Amino acid sequence: MITKAIFLACFSLISSNGEVNVDIFFESKCPDSIKFIKEQLWPTYQVLDKEIVSFKLYPYGNAHTVISQNETISFECQHGPQECLLNTVEACVINQTPTDVSIKFIYCLEKNPTEKRAQRCSEYLKIDWEKLSACYKGLEGKNLLRKTGEATPAHTFIPWIVVDGDSDESIQEKALSDLLKLVCEKYYEKSGTIPRSCY
Repeated sequence: MITKAIFLACFSLISSNGEVNVDIFFESKCPDSIKFIKEQLWPTYQVLDKEIVSFKLYPYGNAHTVISQNETISFECQHGPQECLLNTVEACVINQTPTDVSIKFIYCLEKNPTEKRAQRCSEYLKIDWEKLSACYKGLEGKNLLRKTGEATPAHTFIPWIVVDGDSDESIQEKALSDLLKLVCEKYYEKSGTIPRSCY
């Protein structure tokens, strides 16, 4: 079994071209997560090019995976069963669509995180709702959410932000207050240049 430390090293490798890797661990019904997605992630995503920043999202947070004696998988989530369901929806979308689409879907859903809105967002973004429903209502979705939980590092707050493998207190404070500035600073440290979109 891959340890969390090794797993984090795998998905947060520092690229040689200056691209900044930002991994976001959040919960679908968490007020702080919703605020971060709406006020930090979305504006930063809209401004910066793909060559500057790479986002990966992990909808799990403080949830717990429960595997029964007969190996049935279930989850306990901080904000109740509806959060578990929507975490699973988002995990399925992340698995089924390109990053650009999954970020747009999550931003759309987090405006009012309900199952009904998930369907509306999928239709708006032309995501196959039938395929998505089969995923989040079935074993595939449970396995995806379990893997998301396994990838979630130790944390003291949600959302938890990892930038190029770093997640100290300074990273959290900067990411939660001004993610765009943080990414631009990291890009400059790695490349020696400041992209126009950072001005």
